[in-house]
Amino acid sequence: PDGVILRMEGGAARRRSGSKIRKLGKRWTWFKRKGGYLDGMPYYNFDDSETIKHRLSWCQTVWVKESKKVKGSEENDIRWRGIGCGERKVCPLCGSYRQLVLAQEAVDSMILAQTAVEVDNIQLESYGLKLVLTIPKTESARIDKLLNLDLQAWQLEVNNLFKTAYRFVARWFGDGCGGVVSMDFSGENEPAAAHYHINVYVFPARVKDEVRTPLTRWIEKDKLTSMRDSWTAICNNLFNIQLKHANFNVKYIDNEGLLHHWLQYLYRHSLSDLWRGWQGVDNGQVQYKANKNARVMELSRDDLNILTSRLGSIPAHFKRIRWFGIFSDGQRSKTMESFGLEAVDV
Repeated sequence: PDGVILRMEGGAARRRSGSKIRKLGKRWTWFKRKGGYLDGMPYYNFDDSETIKHRLSWCQTVWVKESKKVKGSEENDIRWRGIGCGERKVCPLCGSYRQLVLAQEAVDSMILAQTAVEVDNIQLESYGLKLVLTIPKTESARIDKLLNLDLQAWQLEVNNLFKTAYRFVARWFGDGCGGVVSMDFSGENEPAAAHYHINVYVFPARVKDEVRTPLTRWIEKDKLTSMRDSWTAICNNLFNIQLKHANFNVKYIDNEGLLHHWLQYLYRHSLSDLWRGWQGVDNGQVQYKANKNARVMELSRDDLNILTSRLGSIPAHFKRIRWFGIFSDGQRSKTMESFGLEAVDV
């Protein structure tokens, strides 16, 4: 209702985020061994690599004692906090922590918005939808080459992919949808190879002329086939190719845990696959596993240089993660206010 401020602590989700950081922290000492990540990592700035390496070497080795007031008690909670290096581009701990914080903020916003919609007796059928829209690897490689040849052309190509994703969502789920879109530049099976694809979170209701309509949880087989054919046709028209079947996936999200997991995936660091799959260095080759059931593959110095060149060439102002539709920049605050939510300084 108007004037009601909804809040959510999100403690359980934050504990999940913290566990990921603790797991990385346990591996961090192993990462820093001689001949390991510090010597084999893909530095962005080779001219300053020794300085960066030094900063990473003492990351989380200095700890400070903190006294924090316990909520609802007069006692203080004493804890120790590690000091990070701040090299978010290449540090597994500092880089991952920042992305996890951003992901948690997105989860909190989406849960608040969903709660606000349901306050008006509108029953949502899910926590949202997730889509994966993939383009052919040949086109990924072509676009990737533009990074070092024509940066403006690269930005036009990538921005067009984002806009295409927005139109696809509107086409199949209706005007007034919104959510989060992120772009990955490679896949976990080949972290050095260009494999551009778009990951989408769609809010479980659309808002049109102040009318809120929940999205259906289930998608009929015929509609699913039409959606897949539609994405194939879009790829063919966009790149002037003749693809028979484009890679496309859509699923509903049926609980808060999966919502948190998906948004965390959208917000993950561009080097997260490399960090998670890093198994060590043997004879100058990085031993890498895409997942626990995958075979170990070797990444050469050339592979890491390709990864470095790609991520280092992307402009600092480029937005890899974007909110769209009713939650786009300039529209999000209006949408949240229409749900009866108010911004609160904390």
